[in-house]
Amino acid sequence: MPKTKANKVAVLCAEEEAEELRSKFSRFKNADFIPAIKFIDDEKAAADAVSMAEEAPYVIFGSKHSVRLFFKAAKSMKKKDPLKNAQTFAAGTSTAKELEHNGVKVSYAPETGGLLEVYIRIEGMEHGPVLEISGAGPGKKSSRSFAPGFMYIRAIIYSVNCLKLEFKAKDYSAILFPSSMEVESLFKSLDYDFKSLAGIKAICIGRKALRKAKEAFPHAEAAKINSMKEAIVAAGGVYG
Repeated sequence: MPKTKANKVAVLCAEEEAEELRSKFSRFKNADFIPAIKFIDDEKAAADAVSMAEEAPYVIFGSKHSVRLFFKAAKSMKKKDPLKNAQTFAAGTSTAKELEHNGVKVSYAPETGGLLEVYIRIEGMEHGPVLEISGAGPGKKSSRSFAPGFMYIRAIIYSVNCLKLEFKAKDYSAILFPSSMEVESLFKSLDYDFKSLAGIKAICIGRKALRKAKEAFPHAEAAKINSMKEAIVAAGGVYG
């Protein structure tokens, strides 16, 4: 792999989470946290999701932000324990930790594989309604079809907008993508001209991010564990 000018890792992330990540992972001396996407919250949809979750036997959370927005709505509705009747699932370990922070016992959260692994796990359980609470990028639609006996409902409680990235890719040895939306944001910022990405490694959290990153990065690989810290290490982050 051709060498870049510096052994630095660009961690693309949500604008709303950039400062939190910089603080949480401040001991990584060669990691830059760069806002690449922005959340557009739908408070009414979040409130509707809280009401539906009270009746659903299976509830899936697709991201940390979906958890935060859900509990913000629950608090405003004075709902102390909206998930008390549900088995709760998380798309990954970070989402699971956010649920646990809110006092929720998580039934299952895969280290790798994301939502697909959650779907497979639920399909091996007793039939019933499944509520997924997550977000969506522009034009994204769910094509998930559960096995007969399950009723699948997806509550989209926020959307994701891409931001214009100003950083120089050539200054980094690796770029970390927490989701496919950060990949899309980079591609749009480059006007789909990938020459500046030559020799840069891509580390991706999730299969969708990996599939998309492979369109531009010959050296793209998935993080072995869907954890931001582990992914930064895999990208070459130096923990000081």
